[in-house]
Amino acid sequence: NEQWFKTFGGTEWDVGYSVQETTDGGYIVTGLTSSFGNWSDLYLIKTDGSGNEQWFKIFGGTYLDIGESVQQTNDGGYIITGATSSFGNGSEEVLLFKTDGNGDSLWTKTFGGTDMDEDWGNSVKQTNDGGFIITGWTHPDNTPGSLEDSEVLLIKTDGSGNEEWTKTFGGAEGESGSSVQQTADGGYIIAGSTSYSFGFAPTITGFVFLTNHGRLFKLENKNPQVIGTELSYITRIDQNIDFVDIVRIVYAEDIKQYFSVVTESGLVYISDDLKNWKKTIAIKLK
Repeated sequence: NEQWFKTFGGTEWDVGYSVQETTDGGYIVTGLTSSFGNWSDLYLIKTDGSGNEQWFKIFGGTYLDIGESVQQTNDGGYIITGATSSFGNGSEEVLLFKTDGNGDSLWTKTFGGTDMDEDWGNSVKQTNDGGFIITGWTHPDNTPGSLEDSEVLLIKTDGSGNEEWTKTFGGAEGESGSSVQQTADGGYIIAGSTSYSFGFAPTITGFVFLTNHGRLFKLENKNPQVIGTELSYITRIDQNIDFVDIVRIVYAEDIKQYFSVVTESGLVYISDDLKNWKKTIAIKLK
């Protein structure tokens, strides 16, 4: 039975992605906010045991900054991982962010390759040696038109966030690491997923596919009796990673059409050409 619930944020889009109970019996939450700061900033909220807000902090620059995972550290502070395009090489890079117990920044690190890479941190844990282990995903060359270019990313740092080593793991499909934990033998166990798609056939000439990372691809089908083999990249709708559905809406005897996509967090995007997308409303899905 529900004991209580709380909401946090302002008048725009505010999302929590990770929560952990703290040693004082309260909770620490991270995610992103569009209500405070810039367009999309990392959001860190501390509450008491009843969910009452004690403080919140905003971190970010001009572009995307998001917290995906938070853990209280042995010193009473917090470690957060996620992604940033405000700092580093300019594309999406893994963000590792350390604060003290009051949420004030101690240091920030980014991890990524060239400005053509895309790298994202989904989970972080403090390790037995006082360092940190991060998992997430990487697109090593950011190659448009490929559904199979993401790999599991595993990064080990020391206690100051300095990189000790980085590993990637991938197979025939696109993979992403969602959660990491140090094991009793000193190694690491990772849970994750392979990329998945949602599709439909807008005309007899091809299929359009939407990945959970918001990328649209078209599979050309020149022969209506045979599935096509030529995959072409259309666009990326937005920098969210929780797209779940795409719908084609037609009227006037199929002369006019619109396309609508929705994210798990309730964002709705509309387009009439599959190339230019407008974020319209946010709906409550759960």
